[in-house]
Amino acid sequence: MVFGLFLGGPQLAQEWESGTYRTVCTQSVTRLRWFAAKLLLPVTLTVLISGTIAAATTWWWRPAGSLLGGWFPWWQWYPYDGVGPVVVGLSVLSLLIGVTAGLILRRTVLAMGATVVLSAAAMYLLEQVRAHLLPTTLATVQHTTDSAAPSNAWVLAEGAVDAAGRKVSDPPGCYAVDDYTKCLVRHGRTGRWAEFHPSSHLWPLQWAETGLCLLAAGALAGVCVVWIRRRTV
Repeated sequence: MVFGLFLGGPQLAQEWESGTYRTVCTQSVTRLRWFAAKLLLPVTLTVLISGTIAAATTWWWRPAGSLLGGWFPWWQWYPYDGVGPVVVGLSVLSLLIGVTAGLILRRTVLAMGATVVLSAAAMYLLEQVRAHLLPTTLATVQHTTDSAAPSNAWVLAEGAVDAAGRKVSDPPGCYAVDDYTKCLVRHGRTGRWAEFHPSSHLWPLQWAETGLCLLAAGALAGVCVVWIRRRTV
């Protein structure tokens, strides 16, 4: 969000607010060439800085995560949003959100405020669709009350199964008795099922989300190009 706030938001908004863009429009440089030049430096800085940060935090997290075990589940906002290529994807997306807001709103402070709100909304939406970026794994175990998912898996849903392996609801009355396992068996609940992402999905999910961020950033760049070409001085 910092990249969008301080690099993206003011990038074009200052040009419109101060009126310096009119000077550019009177020169031989085309609007699209001017826009590309204005965008090249912040995008390059964003990729280099966020990539360096992502590489450093990933290098730190690999041994630290294995030592901490399940203390910091890999699918939560940290470490997920702080390591790997998704750091670069989110940074570039936030930058383009700021550039687009500045181009449309034409006020620096207003564009910076809109960048914060829209970047937060984009991160929230990405978090909601994250679980659906890759196919999940469905596992079933019998004769146990333990979870069917392996340790450190991102469990999306789970429940009980009968002897035939069909999904059935949990009997609420069994939670109040001493012998929980025997109560489940009496009600025909002989095992558990779970739908989950294993820990091996961390990096594939990251690359899928990074690609989604870059596609959205490219779409915003396209919006900027259309806006600049059709907007009159």
